[in-house]
Amino acid sequence: MEEVKHEKCNRCKAWRLPSMFLNDKGRKLKTCQKCRDRGKKSREKNKCEHNRERSKCKECGGAS
Repeated sequence: MEEVKHEKCNRCKAWRLPSMFLNDKGRKLKTCQKCRDRGKKSREKNKCEHNRERSKCKECGGAS
């Protein structure tokens, strides 16, 4: 049986399969897919109605 080598994520420090470190274009990244998804979700949550970062939006002043 073939042994699978795991890699360590630079963000969460968990050992995961090498396939978890590939992006859509097949390039190898230093963070796992779970960490990248978590980061994307938090960035989307931090956007205002003008699709900008809340704290930097001049139109709404970061209110919404």
